[in-house]
Amino acid sequence: MTANEEQHGGRHYITKPIQPWDYIIANGMGYLEGNIIKYISRYKEKGGLDDLIKASHYLEKLIEVTLNERVPEVAVSKIDTTREEVNQIWKE
Repeated sequence: MTANEEQHGGRHYITKPIQPWDYIIANGMGYLEGNIIKYISRYKEKGGLDDLIKASHYLEKLIEVTLNERVPEVAVSKIDTTREEVNQIWKE
């Protein structure tokens, strides 16, 4: 039996045509991206709004990390800026 044929704790992934972990691996995604995919993939079958909030939290962290990699001198607090300000930082 393969890992894809067995699931612990419910059937929210095993019923999917493409398992989230296969998609994550095939696309070379990291931990943060992987968790976003995981939570979005299962929210209707498992966690509902709670899973969407979790996905949003991981996305906030991914944005924070990406901004700090792109413009290291930008403080983490810059995430609280407006979308226009973030777009300007990204273009610099």
